[in-house]
Amino acid sequence: MQGKVRILQWALSNHHLMGSFEYTNEPSHPIDSTKLVREILLAFMKGKGRKLPATYRLQHTTQPVNKRFSEFCDVLREYIHMLTGSAPSIEEIKGGQTAIFYESNE
Repeated sequence: MQGKVRILQWALSNHHLMGSFEYTNEPSHPIDSTKLVREILLAFMKGKGRKLPATYRLQHTTQPVNKRFSEFCDVLREYIHMLTGSAPSIEEIKGGQTAIFYESNE
């Protein structure tokens, strides 16, 4: 457990050094991923996950509409994996919503 806490503390302190990506919550303007990643890491520190609205998508995507959220999730998962050394779990939760967790919530 201490190892997980140390990893997440490091990630919270250094995630801005990894760069960021732009996403949007249609139909809004581009949003920098820095705040979202921080919110996710803070949720992980509390042993929780964070909901991901299905309207999230990468700002500059060429994917068809039905694949945009999946593409966003793949990029986000890889980004968090690079920060923590552990691939987070993105799962469907109650009500058909999606959330990201540090570990599988099953």
